Amino acid sequence: YDLEGTFNHHIIPPKGLDKLTNHWEAQDANWWPDFPTSAQKIAWFYQEGAGRSVDGVLAINVSIVPKLLDLFGPIEMQEYGKTLTSENFILETQKAVELEYDREKNRPKQILADMAPILLQRIFATKQADWPMVADIVHQALENREVQIFMQDNELQNMIEILNWSGSIKKSNSYQDFLMVVHSNIGGQKSDAVIDDQLFYTVTINEKTERVMAQLTIERTHNAQKGELFYEAQNNDYIRVYVPNGSKLVSVEGAGDASELIAPAVATYAQFDNDVRRIENNIRTDATSKTRVYEEFGKTVFANWLLTKPQTTNSITFTYELPFQITEHDPSYNLLVQKQSGIDEYDLSFMLQPPREWQATTLEENTVQQGEWHILEKKH
Repeated sequence: YDLEGTFNHHIIPPKGLDKLTNHWEAQDANWWPDFPTSAQKIAWFYQEGAGRSVDGVLAINVSIVPKLLDLFGPIEMQEYGKTLTSENFILETQKAVELEYDREKNRPKQILADMAPILLQRIFATKQADWPMVADIVHQALENREVQIFMQDNELQNMIEILNWSGSIKKSNSYQDFLMVVHSNIGGQKSDAVIDDQLFYTVTINEKTERVMAQLTIERTHNAQKGELFYEAQNNDYIRVYVPNGSKLVSVEGAGDASELIAPAVATYAQFDNDVRRIENNIRTDATSKTRVYEEFGKTVFANWLLTKPQTTNSITFTYELPFQITEHDPSYNLLVQKQSGIDEYDLSFMLQPPREWQATTLEENTVQQGEWHILEKKH
């Protein structure tokens, strides 16, 4: 937010985010699920606003801080009248950021800037006996995409990619099927924290044509209690579903009416971002469901809205044809599922429906880095 006064461009935000703001700035630049792409945009915003470049960008999810406070103990913030613990950290910092900050100084996240050096000092002063515990927290955070790293130096970035710490969308050349569901809460306060997600994914092989149809249902339950601070707001989820390139949308059921989300007017002097324009120039809109269909990061993307009110469950279903066939001569199917950073648990129900005379012979399921699954089912 410190860059707001020195950033002199008026950039039109990407589709979806434009329902929240008409002025794209650094605090909203982590837009793409491919972190190196977002990180380079964040670095550009910083350079344009601060007048200096950066060597790299680190994204640190808030979920890692309570784990560190568990290990290093509470932090007393006398200036704010708070003692931050692993139990109250998220709620108390949200209060400070959203409600209690000085409107004249307009630095809502100053509490985080003041707390960070104290926590870092404790980490660096760790006794040797506790090093393995710190290393384990950091290692798990990197593996689970709670921490993502981008470096401008190509050699360093290649090493980060090899270690799976970059937050890149996976290339799926060796996998027939790919699935990544990306949620973006647009103007729904902090309601994502009380949302339960379930995914139901069914792949059906047509007996005659051997074509492969996919049906994905995303179900969200909003658990906010009446009057619950920060959470009792309608969850406005702009959903982007990344699937194999060349997939063809058949239908969408349950999409929300985004017209109820009033987008702020765009200034006549606003500029397009080149990266956003390049992507959005290839968007097609399904006439029936208003689903946006486009290509990005070597994938086909389906984008639409799911709006869920407190104490309700809502769902959206995408049906599409996958760009490959499964035949008797090559009766194998494999799937790579990649999770979005910030999602702790991934509830996915998967079903493969082959022709009746085919019989399953093997099923292998392995959990690997970054919460991805490789599911291989061979048919005979």
